[in-house]
Amino acid sequence: MGMVHDGDEMKTALLAELQGLADELGRVRE
Repeated sequence: MGMVHDGDEMKTALLAELQGLADELGRVRE
């Protein structure tokens, strides 16, 4: 776990979660 990369990894993980939620919401609306 590098000190510099921890923040970026968290952001990437959060973006991935949001993208997954957005995809699920998109399916529900259709």
